[in-house]
Formats: sequence, structure tokens, C-alpha cells
Amino acid sequence: MSAFAPLGRHFWATAYLALALGFVVPGDWRWVAPAIPWALGGILFFTGLKLRLLSRQQQPTPATGRRDALLIALKLLGLPLIAWAVCRLLFPDWAPGVLLVGLMPAGLSTIALTDLAGGDHRLALRLVLATSALAPLSVPLLLAATGVGHVAPTALLAQTGYILLLLAAPLLAAEACHRALPRLVAGRAALWGRLAIACLCLLVFISVAGRRDAWAGWSWLDL
Repeated sequence: MSAFAPLGRHFWATAYLALALGFVVPGDWRWVAPAIPWALGGILFFTGLKLRLLSRQQQPTPATGRRDALLIALKLLGLPLIAWAVCRLLFPDWAPGVLLVGLMPAGLSTIALTDLAGGDHRLALRLVLATSALAPLSVPLLLAATGVGHVAPTALLAQTGYILLLLAAPLLAAEACHRALPRLVAGRAALWGRLAIACLCLLVFISVAGRRDAWAGWSWLDL
């Protein structure tokens, strides 16, 4: 088990190493940028192999539904507004960008990280699905309300469809593996968890190294 510690509880050290390598490894790495969706899909696929996220589960209670609604509202509305307000006081030039980042739906790696921390991975899945579906409504609303800009909801529909496809395809593939090879999949649950974290660390490297052209001319102080 200790041999896999960098892909377990101490995954953050591996992720930071991947981040550093993305900055300093020499060469032109723009060719890896198209692999970002595959790394995201890998996180969900291996997480689905370990947890079987699409299996039948108990019906949520009214209290669970209220909790989910509160968390969704907090993620899509509350936290972005708080971050934007604080940033306007401290770093006003950064406030629009901070708001836009905060408005994004829950990250697709949320489920793997929740499982690693021993949390409720089904709650994480529901939040990822709900925030991805509702983002085309909440993003234009908050941008207009804060005066940052205007984006028509229809302009975000294609991106939302892409995100939902990116969610559905690996989870359905994992479910197919559960049905076709149940013993093989169930017997290697720990391996699937490590591979999900490995895809997450790979995503960190690809995201930095593959986008260097966007900030290649910046000084270290600007970075």
C-alpha cells in the first residue's frame, strides 16, 4: 500500500509535482492540450469502476433534497458572489476573472477526491450533474447582476451539452464493464481508485504544459 501513497492520501504531493513539471519541462507541449477531455474522462471512468456510480440507490429523503438544493445554490450563487465581493476590495482588477472561475460548475474530479477523503461520493455526483446542467442559467444571471458582462444562456448550451456528454460517456462505459466483467472489476477496486488519481495528476500537467503559449511571455512576477 505504501508504494502507492503518492496516488492515495498524499496525492497532493504528486499533483504539485505535476504542476511544477508543467511549468519547467522544456519543449513545446501544445500537442498534449487535446488530451484534457481524455484525462477528465479517465478520472470518471476509473472512479465509476471503483464505486459503480450508476447503480441503484435509495430514494433521497426530503431532508436530503433540501440539503442538495442548498449546496447547489451555494456552489452556483453564494460562493462566487462572496469571492467576487472580497476580490473587489483587495484586487479589483482580478474580480471579474475570479467571479467567472467561481461560476463554473463543480469539477469532474470532485467525485474521485470525495471518495479519497471518505465522503459521500453519490452526493458529489449529484452536485456535479446538477451544477453542470444549471450553469447556463446561473452564469448569465450573475454576470449581469454584477455588471461584469453579458452572456446569452443559449451561448452556453453547447458547452453544457459537451460537459454532460463528458460526464455520461465514461460513467456509462464503467457501468458496461461492471455488467460484463463483474468479478474482475470488483476485485481491483483499489487499483481503479489509484488510476483515477493518476489521471487527475496527469490532467494537472497537461493543463499547464499544454497551455504555455497563453502565458509564455509573462515574467515570473506576473505569474
